[in-house]
Amino acid sequence: MSLLDLFFPRKCPYCLKLIERGRLECAECRSEFPKEPYIRTIPSGNECVSAFMYDSKIRDALARYKFRGKREFYKSFGAVLANAVAESEIIADMVTSVPLSKKRLYMRGYNQSELIARELAKILELDYAETLIKCRDNLEQHTLNHEIRAENIIGVYKPIDKINLQGKRVLLIDDIVTTGYTLSECCRILSENNDVDITCATVATAF
Repeated sequence: MSLLDLFFPRKCPYCLKLIERGRLECAECRSEFPKEPYIRTIPSGNECVSAFMYDSKIRDALARYKFRGKREFYKSFGAVLANAVAESEIIADMVTSVPLSKKRLYMRGYNQSELIARELAKILELDYAETLIKCRDNLEQHTLNHEIRAENIIGVYKPIDKINLQGKRVLLIDDIVTTGYTLSECCRILSENNDVDITCATVATAF
């Protein structure tokens, strides 16, 4: 064991067992990965591809990544999602992600969706660009019931003016999709002044 492994041991994102440097997850968890991606249509009518169902094991892994500072887990999530996108035969010109507000980005230290998106883009050899700004904080979607979620997300995002998406095939990344209202609102904003084809992809889907 190297000194690096001794002081900074690598752990499987899904079960927290120690893993060898260079591995992204343990062999046992990897053997349990779904054989095919999950595909659904979100309220905006856009297709969304997910690598996992949002079950207890994946929920805990994403919570550690998102809320407990396990930033390094993005590499496994990005690789698994890249594989799901490739298996779905999605054709894209570029990758983007759902943004965080400045306040939440400062508090967390990183945008969990952006890290996954950049890793996926690197693996699939696609360009990554930020296309949206979260212009105000809203109540976190997972704390609200379905009826309120659609209203809670309106007016939260705006496009980055310098980005030209005309005629582009865009892959929009988030960590989790539940009702799909957040991704739907992002798709709506990106499509307002662009003839753009948007497909969404998330690490996990709740439905």
